[in-house]
Order: sequence, then C-alpha cells, then structure tokens
Amino acid sequence: MTRPLALIIEDNKEVAEVFGTILEMEAYEVAIVRSGETAVKYLADHTPALVILDMYLPDASGEELLLKIRRDARLVKTRVVIVTAFPQTTRFMAAKADTVLCKPLRLEQIRHIAARFYPTDRETPPEDVFLSSS
Repeated sequence: MTRPLALIIEDNKEVAEVFGTILEMEAYEVAIVRSGETAVKYLADHTPALVILDMYLPDASGEELLLKIRRDARLVKTRVVIVTAFPQTTRFMAAKADTVLCKPLRLEQIRHIAARFYPTDRETPPEDVFLSSS
C-alpha cells in the first residue's frame, strides 16, 4: 500500500525536520519545501493528502498559499493545517484551513493531526479544531 504524501511548507529547517520525522513515524511519505515559490511548483506536480503550512514564509504568506490550494480542483481532498505563532491572525485561516495549530507546539499535537487526517475512505470531513499549546 502506498503511503499518503504530506507536504511541509516551513522555512525553519529544524521545525520542518521535526514535523517530517513525526509524520514519517505516522506512516506518511514526507516532502519538505522552504519557500512559497517552491511550494507552488511542487503542488503543480503532486497531490498531497496533508499540507502543514507555516503562516509566514520569506516570499509568500500562508494565506496566499492556502487560497491557491483551495482553488485547485486537484487538491480538493487535501487537508491543510496552518501553523502560526500569532493566534490572533487565524480567524480567516480557520475558516479555510482544516486546523490551525499555535506555536509553540507539542509533539502530541502533530501526532494527533497525523492520525486525524490520515486518508481513509470516509466521505465526511472531520470536525474543525483549533489547537493551542497552552
């Protein structure tokens, strides 16, 4: 059985590697990109089951990337998790993303997201959740 693809869009190398390690442990194939431009190019050729999206990248906003993902018919089933250190900026994102995680994160939060969004044959999308580490 093919493992589902998780795309991590995160400019902080260490944070991206931690996310990647956890997602690999949860049976995802992982790809990491560190800029918005690279993410757009990658998404043109790939259809991830899960995207972990940093809200603030050096060359793009998470909001712009999220809207591009949501407008792409190929990515209609892709789950998007926004990661931000600024929870006050998440109202719009929470309406478009599947989940918003607030930094600093706990490892259990990433494991929970990985399990919750693991692709199945289910048609009903999971309930929205706003997870904070506090």
